[in-house]
Amino acid sequence: MLIYFTVFALSCCLLKMAEKSKRKQRIFLVLFALCIPALLSGMRDYSMGYDVRLYGNRYFYMAQNEKIMSFMKEMTLQKQIEPLYALLTYISAVLFPTPHYMYFVQTFIILLLVYLAMADIAYSQNNGEGRYSIWVGMLAFYCFLFVDSFNVLRQHISVAVLLYGFRYIRRRNYFAFGFVVLVATGFHYTGILGLGLMLLYMYSDNKRTMQKNTNLKKYCIKLGRVLLIKIELKKFIKYAVLIVVCVYLVLGGGINNLLSLLVNLGILPGRYSTYSTNGDIIIKLSSLLSRIPVLIFLLIRNRDEKHYPNITFFIFISILEMIFVQMRTINLVFFRISYMLIEYKTLSMMIAYGNEKKNSKYCTLRCAIVIYLLLFFVLQFFILSSEGVYTSDVLKIY
Repeated sequence: MLIYFTVFALSCCLLKMAEKSKRKQRIFLVLFALCIPALLSGMRDYSMGYDVRLYGNRYFYMAQNEKIMSFMKEMTLQKQIEPLYALLTYISAVLFPTPHYMYFVQTFIILLLVYLAMADIAYSQNNGEGRYSIWVGMLAFYCFLFVDSFNVLRQHISVAVLLYGFRYIRRRNYFAFGFVVLVATGFHYTGILGLGLMLLYMYSDNKRTMQKNTNLKKYCIKLGRVLLIKIELKKFIKYAVLIVVCVYLVLGGGINNLLSLLVNLGILPGRYSTYSTNGDIIIKLSSLLSRIPVLIFLLIRNRDEKHYPNITFFIFISILEMIFVQMRTINLVFFRISYMLIEYKTLSMMIAYGNEKKNSKYCTLRCAIVIYLLLFFVLQFFILSSEGVYTSDVLKIY
């Protein structure tokens, strides 16, 4: 546990220093700050992480002994691995001698994409002066997802790409975000779920004046409202229970048939047939209670409409993530959806924390957010599971 806290503290301190530095110094401090956790990830023991043991190392060494065309053909057609991840693996195998370097590069790319997504929000207002504390958002990422990144290599990159593409949703550049979705899908097929995030943002973005220069945007807005049901924020919480019941009843059994159909039609790879389960509904109270504080933080911030123009979107994300994380026992598809939503929660923590100067109004809230993130990390990865136990042949930590 100590090595995680040390790395997280060093990275966040450097990011905090970067917020108050000039542009050139900021770039250096940010890159240095992101390299620290990337190094920790790269120097992991090969026994850490489900995907590392399943295919990470194996495909790396396979790429070292094959030509690019034969490797890509085998990965995409026989192994049914997404093409962009296969290409990244091959490039890493050509450039580096061991998988340690590949995991460092992959983690650094992910961290950089996440940082750029947060910086786009933080520095897009106030003439470039940071309105939000990026270091808090990165701390949320470390506490929510850093350890889990050892288990979901491909989807972790895919979700980071979608998070980076959030800038295009905010600017209503839906064509650009569509391209981002294609890139994300190239790393993991669940990247296509990014279209659902776009529709959710369209629905929640009811405080802004919609541009009327294209019929496509009008159509997308109407489609988003039809699919998501136009309801007020206060009513959304009331409908949440009804949504859970409906999804359990309809998708709980029907999604297995849908997966089988998509696999038989060749739309999804054959390995997705293993996602079909007949799990029972199990409400994990600890998982539910550990996520309620995020919703409380956002609701407190929601009182200040000037703080962030569309905080409603992140409130929706928080509620939906609590729902889908409870539905993991029904089908593994819900796990994939919840993982994507958790990544967007990192942005919500940065927004909830804020960065008001000479204002002690939210001092207690900020302290509560930092304490909550650290407690969540300990609870999730050290008390409820053993995934947080770091081992490394390189660092001689066992």
